[in-house]
Amino acid sequence: MALVKELFLTRYQKAANREEKEDIAREMVTKSEQLGDDLAGKYVMLTAAQRIALEVNDIETASDALDQLVETFEMDAYDSRVALLRKTANLTQENTFDTRIMDDAWGLSQEAVKRDDYGTATNMVETALAAARRLNDKDRVSKYSRRLFELEKMEASYQKVKESLTLVGDPSEDPKISEQVGRYYCFIKEEWDQGLPHLARSADADLRRLAQRDLQAPTGTELQLELADGWWEMAQRSRSPEDTGMNKRAQYWYEVALENRPQGLPRLKAELRVKEIKADLAQS
Repeated sequence: MALVKELFLTRYQKAANREEKEDIAREMVTKSEQLGDDLAGKYVMLTAAQRIALEVNDIETASDALDQLVETFEMDAYDSRVALLRKTANLTQENTFDTRIMDDAWGLSQEAVKRDDYGTATNMVETALAAARRLNDKDRVSKYSRRLFELEKMEASYQKVKESLTLVGDPSEDPKISEQVGRYYCFIKEEWDQGLPHLARSADADLRRLAQRDLQAPTGTELQLELADGWWEMAQRSRSPEDTGMNKRAQYWYEVALENRPQGLPRLKAELRVKEIKADLAQS
């Protein structure tokens, strides 16, 4: 720490303007890569560089310092990244930074959804949307606007299932709780690996049988097409937002089956269903 202070912090204290402080922060990030196995020194240098960069609103250097901290120390930087992006959202940014802001905020929104942190997810998408608008990126503006609408539905579903999530894992788990949790993970969050085992214990017999067949991951084309048909048919009987997750699962199994090159009517049916699902999803 004393050496870092001697090399950089004394210069920082004498820096006369923002540009000089930015140069010091960038140099600290670059020099940290030369410290090899001196992990303590690297940690001190990177955290100091990030602090200096944030002080002068140098978001790019602050992000680079954080990236190196995460890579070197395998730390969970979720809270730090969120705080950094929130600070970024309050700044007037040059367009040269907006693409990074947009991509970082979008990535953090995805991580927030995995953690059921929908307030942060929404805030990060709003940050990405603002950057997309500054860049006049109409495709991203449309994508992020749709995502905000989806997040509203997802959070409403989460609030309904929140209490049940705390009961998951009990050997005597109620089939209704299993079904509720499974529906949330599979149809809302699209985390099928986590949700399918719960759906396979559902109170709803049709859903239970379909999930059990899905868990078996059939390899035969005919069985794959039957499974895809099952999810597609269930989607037709369901309401938003769950029908979207079911349709996406049907599309997944139709596309898996098509890789096996079925012939005749089964192939035509699968291709038409995939086309229909994609069209429906594009309008949702």
